[in-house]
Amino acid sequence: MVLLLAACATLTPTWIEAPACDAEPYAWSDDLLSWISQGQGDGGFAVDPPGDAATLVEGNYSPYSGSFSWERTYGDDHYRTRDVVEDGFGTAWHNGDLDIEYVATTTDRLDEATRVGLRVQREGCDQQWWTWDPGAAGADYTRFSGTFSRDALEWVADVADVEWSGTQAGDGSSVEDYVAAGIEQHYDRSVDGTAERTFVQDDGTYTYEGSESRAWNGDRSQDYDILQGGTELCSVEAEFEYSGEGDAHYDCRNDDFDCEYVVDDEGACTYTCTNDQKGEC
Repeated sequence: MVLLLAACATLTPTWIEAPACDAEPYAWSDDLLSWISQGQGDGGFAVDPPGDAATLVEGNYSPYSGSFSWERTYGDDHYRTRDVVEDGFGTAWHNGDLDIEYVATTTDRLDEATRVGLRVQREGCDQQWWTWDPGAAGADYTRFSGTFSRDALEWVADVADVEWSGTQAGDGSSVEDYVAAGIEQHYDRSVDGTAERTFVQDDGTYTYEGSESRAWNGDRSQDYDILQGGTELCSVEAEFEYSGEGDAHYDCRNDDFDCEYVVDDEGACTYTCTNDQKGEC
């Protein structure tokens, strides 16, 4: 439960007075303070956020009750359509500190919705936040901590047996590294809404090593190798739509074949290949 501390009742057009963080990230931090600091000075806002993917963030924060809500919309044909925050609660101080809690619902181009709970605390240039699944029977929190500089937020996650860190830049781009048992991934997310991923994944029998590109609309292109004991067995080139449907070409040591991946109305994925292989994805 967030403890609401009353914000100053004297509202100014710029909102931020005597910034607690010398780096002053409040105009690009991609959070409630960013929206308010660019708003009308009364807690209301309609802002074009950093980067090209999202086109508008519109909402309101009440400094008297601590309640807030907003909706973020995305550009035409983006794989996301909107994020909605309702019944948010907390405090956005006039020095840029922040203590809020809310649940965000993201809807994608397939009209599927995902929900995530967030608690955010910022003091000076340091920030901590927690995420959880609000639909789970018991909350399983993941804790993140970061520090703002003039043009970036560098953060790390606190997850057992996992190395997970990243940098969010003021221009809307970001990088992220994730290392866990059998998995190494690096992400580069561009200001234009596209992303690149490199990966090494070992399932105990095979190792998958390569790269993936994600387009504006969520479609994916993959180029990777399948290895066993350090020996390459196959090289794979694949193209997938955001729905999961697509085609892949396998160039293997003893075979060369193509596979088609189909997703039905229930979301189940099956594949059939020219070498007579078939099954569930």
